[in-house]
Amino acid sequence: RIAAGFEGPVAVVSALGVHAANAARADFNILVPITGSAVSRSGAEVAVALARATHSPLTVLYVVAHSRRAATMAMLGTRRREQEAVLKDIVQIADQNGVRVRTAVRTHTSAANAILEQAHRGRQNLIVMGVSRRPGQTLSFGEVAAAVLEESERSLLFVAS
Repeated sequence: RIAAGFEGPVAVVSALGVHAANAARADFNILVPITGSAVSRSGAEVAVALARATHSPLTVLYVVAHSRRAATMAMLGTRRREQEAVLKDIVQIADQNGVRVRTAVRTHTSAANAILEQAHRGRQNLIVMGVSRRPGQTLSFGEVAAAVLEESERSLLFVAS
C-alpha cells in the first residue's frame, strides 16, 4: 500500500532463496533482463551499480519474445542488430563502472520463462528488473513481472522510475 500510494520512483524487493535464509551472508549473482526500453535500461543501471558496490557477477539477458514479427525481423537481420546495440549500450555502462558483464540472448514464447530459465542455468540468485507501474488500485508492474514474482525461487528487485 505504501509503494502504491507513492508517486515517485520506487524499488520493491522480494528476498527469496539464500537471501531469505540469511540476507547478510548471501552473495549476489545478478541477472538483469533487458528489452531496449528506457524502463529496462533503468533496471540495468541499478544492476550495474549494485554489482559494482558488492563486487558481484552480472549477466545481462536480452529477451526476445517469439512471434511471427520477431521471426520476420530476424530473417532480415534487423532484430540481431537491435540486440547487439542494446547489449553494447549496457556493456559500455558496466565497463565505465568497472563491472565485468556476461551477456545472453534468449528467444522464448514467454519472456518470464526466458528470465526464469536463464536464472536457473546461470545460477543467478538476484533478478533485477526495470518495470513500469500499471494503472489501478493495487500496485502492479505488469504480466511479466507478476509471472516472475509468482514462479521465482530467486530474490527479485523491481525498479520503477
